[in-house]
Amino acid sequence: MRLMLNLCRKYILGGRFYAYLVVTVLVGLLALAGPFLTGIVVNRLAMPASADLAAVLVCCLILVAVQAVRAGLVYCSEMLYINLQSHAGFGLNADTLEHVKHLPQAFFEGFNASYYNQQINHDANDLVIFVINSVVGVSSNVITLLSALFVLGSLNIKLSVVCLVLAAASAAFYAVSRARLFERSFDVQEQSARFFPVYKISWRKLISSANMLCSIGPALYWSKLLMGSIQR
Repeated sequence: MRLMLNLCRKYILGGRFYAYLVVTVLVGLLALAGPFLTGIVVNRLAMPASADLAAVLVCCLILVAVQAVRAGLVYCSEMLYINLQSHAGFGLNADTLEHVKHLPQAFFEGFNASYYNQQINHDANDLVIFVINSVVGVSSNVITLLSALFVLGSLNIKLSVVCLVLAAASAAFYAVSRARLFERSFDVQEQSARFFPVYKISWRKLISSANMLCSIGPALYWSKLLMGSIQR
């Protein structure tokens, strides 16, 4: 596991990763700015005595600009993530396959190439996705939470405390449920890897039967199939 994590660090850490981290943090911060600006506009409109049309218009324009910038950053974040995940997954997959080439010959007795290839693809990509989402997710969530607590604390300290308690409860629930979620995900991947070679063999048999049907004709094909079933 340590070797795999070192390989992940080798292929993940770099310009793409840090750019994705910065853009993700900015998206989270801009997501906080939207409700804050909306609240300012609503407060000014709800109190006609203090309503200033010019100030409300400026807030609305800033809100539109913030949402437009956030939409652009979300697009950039998705593109950076796809680029980072595909390159890191390919590199880790290639290194793993290179390691398999140097295994003892006894390992390859009864070797199911389709199963192991599918399993290596799943494990390499899942490990890369896990590392990226964990590092970037934790970093962006912590920065966003601290920013939200700072803003709420400046407005209402009690509301800030409630937000902190809810965040702690959410983290505790995730810590309890993540083990079961991981087990379910692992079972799905294992069954998918076992299904792939069976599906491949069945598909080859279907193609072979179709080729035979086209080459010898339907009548002769079904007669041979019937005679074979009778002999068995």
